[in-house]
Amino acid sequence: MRGIRRLWAASLFPFAIGLTFPTAHAQQPTERSALSVAQALVDAFNDHNPEAMAVLVSPDFELYYFDDDGVARLAIHGPEQLAAEMTAYFSNHPSVQSTIADAVDGPVYTSFREQIVGGQSSLAVYEVREGLIIRVWYYPAE
Repeated sequence: MRGIRRLWAASLFPFAIGLTFPTAHAQQPTERSALSVAQALVDAFNDHNPEAMAVLVSPDFELYYFDDDGVARLAIHGPEQLAAEMTAYFSNHPSVQSTIADAVDGPVYTSFREQIVGGQSSLAVYEVREGLIIRVWYYPAE
């Protein structure tokens, strides 16, 4: 639990406008980029809204934290556990806010430095498929 709190304290979380492009028959919305989904999670984090965070992750969602020894450890599994952990976290950190910097975006993976306002930052990698966050990896806070 200490590792989870340390990671949340060092992590920052992420909604972008859906774009449409013309097709031969009709306009079809494109899938959001991995970064836009991650930004939606950070936005929900900044709103202190665990339920909004939970709807952005897949039913099999996994959040991993890398320990100082370089081993990734599963910290959260599923949207229900994410919402429960974040509810407790926000009650202990009522003014926490986070930002994203130095992002690299792709169709499935995005990475960025998540910065707690006035605190530490952590490198994050998100895997996003079909508009839902499947896995997140956070590296040790700096």
